[in-house]
Amino acid sequence: MRADSTRFLLLLIFIFLPITSLQAVRVYGQVKIPQNSQFPNLGLDVVLLKFGVDESGQIVTQGPVARSKTDANGQFEFQQFTPESNVAYRIGSRFEGQLISSDYVFLAKNQKEQYVEVIVPSVVESVEKLAISNSAIFIELSEPGKLWVTEAIYVNNPLNDIISAENNPLEMRLLATPEKFQMLSAPAGSQSFEQIGTVLRLFKAFPSGENAVAFRYQISAPLGEHRLIKHYGNTPALAKVLLTLKVLDIESPQLKIASTESVGRTVFR
Repeated sequence: MRADSTRFLLLLIFIFLPITSLQAVRVYGQVKIPQNSQFPNLGLDVVLLKFGVDESGQIVTQGPVARSKTDANGQFEFQQFTPESNVAYRIGSRFEGQLISSDYVFLAKNQKEQYVEVIVPSVVESVEKLAISNSAIFIELSEPGKLWVTEAIYVNNPLNDIISAENNPLEMRLLATPEKFQMLSAPAGSQSFEQIGTVLRLFKAFPSGENAVAFRYQISAPLGEHRLIKHYGNTPALAKVLLTLKVLDIESPQLKIASTESVGRTVFR
């Protein structure tokens, strides 16, 4: 939600404000790192990036417009920089291999200076703070007695810090023990997950905001009635089920549906 509102505001500014050059501005600030970290002896390279809107209406970087370096305390400065009135700026850097950036900055007419902070998020292990915000399940018949299940899940990190699940994995439940399993949101050979029976464990870092997790697996579904149960640690704000089968019954403490459903058509009873 925050990213969407920021993008909407940027679009309004880019579309309705004319392109004009402003007077020279002093842009200064500080890169703030976690307490248990240290700056490199030579400081950090920082770059002032300009953002605009391309022909498709997407907000894109238009390249660096100035470069500088921090001191031993993370302080930096861009002197006598001449900005434009209908663009946004961000300060970018890299710390311990991680790309970091400030919030968007807009410079006004007659403004003489602008302070900007670039905050390096801390890494915490508060896995209990993670919550499923959105979930979609797609079920299709692969061959007689076999089903392919694809799950797309959004995991929300409400903190400004990065939540690491490397030592305390985030667990999810599959519909059934799979015969085949593929993690779609991780590269082949990745060690960031473990699947045992119906349990999927994720050993990865979750940045602030929404994090997509997608996986696909094949399960056995003998002819006749077959019950599939999906367990969530907490109820997602939105859950969808799409399938190429003809009959679907869903029941939970919050929801009970009996329907004839196919992709593109659903009849509820």
